[in-house]
Amino acid sequence: RIVSAAIWAFAMWVILLSSVYTLVPDRHWSILEGAEREMPFMASVALIAFLFIFCVPFLNFASKTGRTRPSGIVLAGFVVIAISICTNLLFAFAPTAVMVDPVTGVKCFLIRWCAWIPLAGLMTYMSEAIDMPEQKHGVSTEVVSSFSQLIAATCGLVFPFCPDIRAWGAVCTFAVVTYQNILHRTKRKYDLLTAERKGVTVLEKERYHRRYYAYHLLKLCSIIWTVLVVIFFVNVTLHLHLPEGHALRNESFSMFFDTSFDVLAKGLYLKIILDVHKTVFDSDARVERQFKELRKLMKVLWDSTTDVIIISVRGRERASSVLSPSHQNLFGVDPASIESEVDASGMLLQTSTNFSGSSAPEVFDSSYIDSHHMQPAEHPTEHNAPIERDSRKVKLAVDLIQSCWENLDDTDQKDSILILHDFAKQSGEICSCEIKLSRRPDSYVAIVRDVTERVKRFKAEQRATAEASARQRDAQSVNRFTRHEVKNGLLSGIELCDRLQRSFQTASNNVDQTVSQTLEKEKYKVIESEMIRTAGMIGQVDQVLHEILDTVLAEAMARDVIYEIYKPSPKKVDLVDALRSSCGGIGIEPRFPLVLPSEELPNLMLDSQLLRYIHRNAISNASKYGKVGGTISTHVCYNVRLEELKVEVVNESGDGHEKLVAMGQKASAAVFQQSTRLHDDPDVGDDVLSSGDGAWIMQKCAKNMGGFCSILFKPEKTKFIFQCRAAPVREGEAGKSSVFELPSNTWGIGIDDSWIQRKLLLRIFSNAGIQHNRKKVLGRNTEELDSVGLLIGAL
Repeated sequence: RIVSAAIWAFAMWVILLSSVYTLVPDRHWSILEGAEREMPFMASVALIAFLFIFCVPFLNFASKTGRTRPSGIVLAGFVVIAISICTNLLFAFAPTAVMVDPVTGVKCFLIRWCAWIPLAGLMTYMSEAIDMPEQKHGVSTEVVSSFSQLIAATCGLVFPFCPDIRAWGAVCTFAVVTYQNILHRTKRKYDLLTAERKGVTVLEKERYHRRYYAYHLLKLCSIIWTVLVVIFFVNVTLHLHLPEGHALRNESFSMFFDTSFDVLAKGLYLKIILDVHKTVFDSDARVERQFKELRKLMKVLWDSTTDVIIISVRGRERASSVLSPSHQNLFGVDPASIESEVDASGMLLQTSTNFSGSSAPEVFDSSYIDSHHMQPAEHPTEHNAPIERDSRKVKLAVDLIQSCWENLDDTDQKDSILILHDFAKQSGEICSCEIKLSRRPDSYVAIVRDVTERVKRFKAEQRATAEASARQRDAQSVNRFTRHEVKNGLLSGIELCDRLQRSFQTASNNVDQTVSQTLEKEKYKVIESEMIRTAGMIGQVDQVLHEILDTVLAEAMARDVIYEIYKPSPKKVDLVDALRSSCGGIGIEPRFPLVLPSEELPNLMLDSQLLRYIHRNAISNASKYGKVGGTISTHVCYNVRLEELKVEVVNESGDGHEKLVAMGQKASAAVFQQSTRLHDDPDVGDDVLSSGDGAWIMQKCAKNMGGFCSILFKPEKTKFIFQCRAAPVREGEAGKSSVFELPSNTWGIGIDDSWIQRKLLLRIFSNAGIQHNRKKVLGRNTEELDSVGLLIGAL
């Protein structure tokens, strides 16, 4: 951008100069004499000297390191000096267009204004453009500022053509207004500079230097043009108020002061431009500063990192490897044994290149080395002390380097890889390392991290997890065994009740026939009522045992649902009977009404165990958290067209219900989360409050059936909803069955240590059609268990 602006400025100067030489009449042309000619000549000589000094840094071809390439701002500086030199040489050796201002009577050197107009815009643009990358909308601001100065300078070329005082005053006012923009921009640059912190990094310093030089260069421009404006108005004032021939109204004073200050200003301007180039725009210097900062950063990283950095390069016959100073900690060197800073430096190894195989590569040289003074191992310095090649730390380092090369040679991956490496420290402790390898052609960079503690924690966690899993499996085995034994005990109790009922019925019939003939009527009635009451008690015991058995089976099923190993088994279900059997009193007691649709409910294909579990828990939660003694109704709805079942359990609102209503959907969603309990009442004991998993298990049961559960907290009631797809049992499908008869020579063999299970097996064999003499159920004692093999062999 600056180079483009310099080209435009040079083109404008040529166009203006050509226009002046073409359009100005011959009567206004003259060759300057005396001081008016000598001053421009001396100025041109001084400017040529400045230009030579300015170009020296860019013309030193003796050494590549001593030469710097010119940046855009330097090239623009060349243009500024070149235009000034050419203008002064034209004053000294060529005809000059000189017009007298008709209003003020001041000489106007048009060639001077032809140079000042493009230089005003270019110098202002250069000053503004230094921190242009740091401004979000910088381009428009810099262009407006440079054009303001360019237009203000153009007014100086217009003054000789003003016919009267009014036109001259209007042009002068416009020039002053446009000129003042540079003062506002200088103040703005100063504010930006004071707000900027110098910083510590290269980028922060560069941003500060951009602000600094932008302000100082623009300040110099404002001073230059302000002084030139003051000189112009002083000259105008002297011509207006002093008579001709007065000493202060000398015609050469204007050329003297303008040329002198112009030379001085250009020298200062070039000095600042050189500083800006070296500090901001010199690409080589910027790269050097960035490398210097990178070296400092790498020095800090190299010396202070806890991970070991390895850089290894493999040549034809030798491989050179460098280890960062942290290898001392990795290899287990006692800090007290480090005698000097050299001992705490990095390690340089030169080995053979045979990294594959069981044998370690040969070590040619080994030495300590400082990160800032990496001298060859054969030239020891104060920063490079040799190490014994057969020392323990050298062997560990070589083993580590060899492991890295072996893993790189065994894989075709081009990106970084991660490997594990174990070794024994000098103390004998096993150290586990994690190595991140970054591959390059015939070289690699490795980051070695000590993960011993992490490995120990991982193994400890593994052991703890294994022990916890073992305890959980033991607990599950115990629970499974307990449930099995409880189930067998319940089945035994049910079987005993069944036997007792049959024996009692037989005895009752015999007693009825005998006692009715021998006893009186009153005594007979007493005995008969006692027998009926006893039969009822036996039936109640049988009912309680069945309820306990259902509860045990339901809890076992719930465990399987939680672990997602339960597979539903849809069967023909009478919905009303299933809901009534889930809890006592459903549809019988007034507190637990069962509301059915007007049309008859068909039998459905459902898993009755899952359905009863969901309904039983819904009733339990309604009783626990709803209104004490309130009505809990069950509403059943079946959509025949969609084959969808909906069961709603509605209870009256209980304590704390208004808080749940205020929570809205959050409460409805939180109910079905695991281990969540919304009714935390400190006055209620733990025997009433659950663990908070009931609704979560209900939702899993519903999903197992292909449905879902939801709950609504309304101001006056709570509604639990269960929905699922359920196909009806159609006519003819329920009775469909295929007759299958076992062959007559089929044997049924069962083994169980529970007598009730053995009895159930006998019933199963009988129902299957196995002949009585071909049924063998064993397990009464160890002799029967031992004879199983002989029995099967005999068959």
